[in-house]
This record gives sequence, structure tokens and C-alpha cells, in this order.
Amino acid sequence: MTAAGPYALAARTLLDKGWAPLPIRGKWPPLTGWTGYQGVWPSAADVEAWIEDKPGWNVTVRAPRNVLGIDVDEYGDKHGAATIADREATWGALPPTFVSSSKPAPSGIRWYRVPEGLRWPGILGASVEIIHHGDRYGVVAPSIHPNTGDTYLWRDPDGQTCPSPSVEDLPELPAPWVEGLTGGEAATVLAKASDADRDALLRRVLADNRPPC
Repeated sequence: MTAAGPYALAARTLLDKGWAPLPIRGKWPPLTGWTGYQGVWPSAADVEAWIEDKPGWNVTVRAPRNVLGIDVDEYGDKHGAATIADREATWGALPPTFVSSSKPAPSGIRWYRVPEGLRWPGILGASVEIIHHGDRYGVVAPSIHPNTGDTYLWRDPDGQTCPSPSVEDLPELPAPWVEGLTGGEAATVLAKASDADRDALLRRVLADNRPPC
């Protein structure tokens, strides 16, 4: 019998709810070939194989094409909440949504449904990064943070701990935020250059000596 672990416990449910669950050791790096614009979307058979081979690994999700994550860091010298407040003053308040994090609010990845085919930035501002189908991923419950030992949780729009949400249950990112982040620019050029973009991201990560998530 396959031993229980973060990946084994969560992967099937996440796949059923529209996410792409990938096994990951700690927080970084992800499995090669499964992220980025050219990454393969996992099938049920892939997930079952990973449950068998890597049941105790952490679980991370790659965003579907219609999902965006706004990753806010608010701890130590990171003040992402101020960045969000600054953008909200321009684009309007973000609606409450489901959040994945190992840290208390306001830290965490805020997940929204978005239009497909747009070119999303990788960084919103200080201590806030963007997760989208072509870039990055999000470690989720019930993973264990490799440095602190804290357990990742899902929080619902009321801030309460909850099961993983379905993609269809995520609220839509307001139109002013979509326009502000993308300017309506299509993702075609970025998709063609995805390998170079991922190499550039890796160089940035190594220079900063930190994981991209």
C-alpha cells in the first residue's frame, strides 16, 4: 500500500478540481518539463504514477490558463500588503478569494479566474509576484514548509481554513486589474520565447539565492 503523504493526500482531489498537481521536494525546483508555457499538463495517469512513486513529497499546483495567483509576502522585511494597497488605490479593491499559504494573512497566494491568452507580468511590485499558466507555481496544502516546518493551508474568502477550492469557484479578477496588469497584450510573443524566459528566471533566482515561489 502506498504510504500517505502531502502529495498522495491531495493530488487526486486537486486534479478533479481543475488544478495541475505536481510533486515537489520542499519548494523548489519543480519537475522538469511540467511548468512554463511549454510544460506538459499532467494526466490522471501521471498523477497516479507520482502518488505511487512520490507520496511523501509536497504538492504544488500549476495554474490553468484561466487562473492567476497574486503571491503576497508580508513578514520580516517584506511588505507586500503595502504594494497591494497601492494598486487597489488605482485599480479598486480585490475581491476576497481563496488563499494558499504556510503563513498567516496577509501573506499567501490569492487565486482568481482571468481571461485566457493575455501576457501577464511576473512581478506586481515589492514583495508581490504573479503566478500564471506560463510562469511559476504554488505550493499548497497539506505540504510542509521545508525551512519552518509549518503546514500549508487553504483559506476561504472569509479567512477560515478550508478544503482546496475548485477552479470554477474562484472569483474573477476585476477588469481594471486585468487591464492594469496586461494592457490587453496577448501572450503569443511570450509563449514563443518561454524557454528563454525560464532561463532568465533561473538566473534571477540563482542570483537572489531564493526559490521562485
